[in-house]
Amino acid sequence: MNIKLGACAPFTMADHVASVGGTHIESGFAMYTNKSDEDFAKERAILLASPLRTYSMNSMLPGDFALYGTEEDSRAVCEFVRRGMERAASVECKSVCMGSG
Repeated sequence: MNIKLGACAPFTMADHVASVGGTHIESGFAMYTNKSDEDFAKERAILLASPLRTYSMNSMLPGDFALYGTEEDSRAVCEFVRRGMERAASVECKSVCMGSG
């Protein structure tokens, strides 16, 4: 059996997770979508310099987002998801879970 060990952790913990035998990190989608471009770039660089990647992300949408509502609400959700998916793809993420880790 080939079981992989990962951790729900921010990109900045990649080296630590690798040092204890981890193979990947699962990070928060909404957290990284909400970061400034500068902060995201810094943390992304830390992850990409490590041996690990984040193949999945959790916590897709902040709790204050209305999934059903006005057209304005829908546009805000779509823009948030678009921005987040671009960032997720930039770290080789393959799946995003709407729930928590």
